Amino acid sequence: MTTFPIPAALGWPIALLATGGSFVVGVGLYRIALTPLLLGALRANPQRAQLAVERLSGPYTLMVVALAANALRLEAGPQLTWWLGAIAVPAVLIFSIEAFRLAVVDIVIASKRGTPIPKILKDIVFGLLYLTATMVCLGSVFKVDIAPFLTTSAILSVVIGLALQDTLGNLFAGVAINLDRPFSIGDWVEVDGKKGQVLEITWRATKILTRQHQLIVVPNSQIAKVHIVNFSSPTPTYGETLELQASFNVPPNQIREAVLAVCARIPEILQSPPPEVHLLTFGESAIIYRLIVWIDDAARAVPLRGELQEGLWFYFKRKGINMPFPVREVYLHDAKGEQEAAANATLSALRQVDFMGAFADEHLSKLAGHARHAVFAPGETIFRQGDAGNSLFVIRRGAIMLQLDHAHGSQPLARLETGAYFGEMSLLTGEPRSATACAVSDCELLMIEERHLRPLLEAHPEVLESVSRIIAQRRTGIDQARQSMAERQSRIPQTHPEAPGVDAASHEILGKIRAFFKLSG
Repeated sequence: MTTFPIPAALGWPIALLATGGSFVVGVGLYRIALTPLLLGALRANPQRAQLAVERLSGPYTLMVVALAANALRLEAGPQLTWWLGAIAVPAVLIFSIEAFRLAVVDIVIASKRGTPIPKILKDIVFGLLYLTATMVCLGSVFKVDIAPFLTTSAILSVVIGLALQDTLGNLFAGVAINLDRPFSIGDWVEVDGKKGQVLEITWRATKILTRQHQLIVVPNSQIAKVHIVNFSSPTPTYGETLELQASFNVPPNQIREAVLAVCARIPEILQSPPPEVHLLTFGESAIIYRLIVWIDDAARAVPLRGELQEGLWFYFKRKGINMPFPVREVYLHDAKGEQEAAANATLSALRQVDFMGAFADEHLSKLAGHARHAVFAPGETIFRQGDAGNSLFVIRRGAIMLQLDHAHGSQPLARLETGAYFGEMSLLTGEPRSATACAVSDCELLMIEERHLRPLLEAHPEVLESVSRIIAQRRTGIDQARQSMAERQSRIPQTHPEAPGVDAASHEILGKIRAFFKLSG
C-alpha cells in the first residue's frame, strides 16, 4: 500500500498534530466543497442528493482517517501500517464505487435517459463490483490467494445453478425485461389476462396492482413467455372498445350521430383522435355496433365505460331508439292495457297545464296521442338560451332549472317541478329560447310540438288571451332578472326604459301568436 513518507525526526506530538490537522482538512473539504457540489448536481431531486451525501460520507470519513493516520506510522511501527491498510483499501474501494454510482448512474445516464435505471440492473452491476472489491481486499490486505477460491466458486456455481434453475430463470428474465423494456413502473398493462398497473420489477417477479386493489405477483420467467399489452406505451392514449345493439328499424347514421353526441358530453373521451362507430354485424335480433373511444388514463377505463353506456341509455330512450331483447326471450305484457294507462297519464298531465283546460276532451286526447316522451339525466341540458324551438315541455316527473346565461356564467331563474310547463314562449311566438333549461334530477317530460297544437288553437281561439297573459308575466320576470344581473355585474344602478305593463305586453304577445299561427283577430 502506498503511504506518505514522514521524516523520522518527528515525534508523537507532531505526528498527532499532523494526523488531527489532516483529518480536519479532509472532513472540512467534504463539508465545504464536495457536499454543495453534490447538492447542486442533483438539485432537481433533493431527496436523491441528500441520500448521495449520506452514502458517501461513511467511506470518505474512513478514507480520510486512514490517510491522516499515516503520520503515526513511523512512531507506532508495522502493526499500525497493517491496520491502516485494512481500513484504507476498503474505504477507497467503497468510496470509488459509490462515487461511480453517483456520477455515472445517477447523474449522467439518468439525465440522458430521462427515466431512472431499473433497480434490478443496478443491483447486479454493483453486486459484481462489490464482489470484485472484496476479492481485492482479500488479496492485498489479508494476502489470501484467491485462485483456488475462484476454481472452487466455479464448481460451486454449477451446483447452485442446477439447484436454483427457476430462481435464476426469473432473475435473467427480469434482466431481459429491464433491457427490452416492454413496460415500465407506472404503466398500465395486461399480462397473461391480468390487467393492472406495474408497481415494481424485482429479482424474482413483477408486481401488478389491479383496479380492485389486488396485488398480483407474476414470475419474470412467465412474463417472458406470454403476450403483453401495454396501454401506456408508446403513448398513454389508447382506444377503449365496447359493443352496443340497436333495432333494425333505426338507420345506422342515426345511431352514429347519437353515439357521437353522447361522447362529446364526456370530458374524459378525447376528440382527437375522434370516437369511431362501426356497424359490426347483423345479429339475430339487432344490429351490433362497435364503438372505439380514445382516452389517456387507463385507470378511468371501467368508470368511463359505465358513464358512456348510462349516457347512451338516456339518449336512446329520449330519441325512441330501442335496445331490443334477444329473439329467444318470451316477453308477455298487456300491450293494450299499457297503452291505455300511458294515454290516461299523458292526458292527466296535459290537463294540469292551465291554458289547456279550455280545450275539449276529444281535442286534448288527440294532442295527448301526439305528445312525445323524453327522459333526461341529472345535469343534462334540455335546451340552451338562444336556441330555436317549436315545442312545449310538461314535467311528468322530476325537476328542472331555468337559468339566464351571460358572459360571466349563469344565474338561476326558476326551479320547476312535476306538473309545471316551460318553453311555451318559443312554441307560440317562434322566438328563440329566452333561457337555458337543465335537468336537476331524472326527468320525464312531455313534448308538445307546434304542428300538433295548431288545430287546438284554431278551434279554441279564446284561450289565446290567457296564454298571452301568462307569457307576458313570465317575460316580465325574466326582464327583471336580467336587469338585476346587469346591475350586480356593473355595481352601478342601470337606467332602463320603463317596461310596458303586463296588459300592454300581453296585447303585444297576443298579436305575435296570431301572426305566428296565422289566426284571424
